Amino acid sequence: MLSPLVLLSSGISETPESKPVTSVLGAAIRVNRVENPTDLEVDLLHEKYCNALVDLFEKNKALYNFPDDQDINFY
Repeated sequence: MLSPLVLLSSGISETPESKPVTSVLGAAIRVNRVENPTDLEVDLLHEKYCNALVDLFEKNKALYNFPDDQDINFY
């Protein structure tokens, strides 16, 4: 004999509550393939990448409700 299945909810679901996700994309950074880059070449490209991230953050921080005086920090 089978008994009926009664589902009771405690208000906690198995999946998290839906939240909007905002993504931003920056411009591509052109990189020439170098077989054995020097430390200077790596440092210059890293600086270019970090500067692009700062620009992307500054242009889009309002989308994420960051205050105007908020800065991005790299560690």
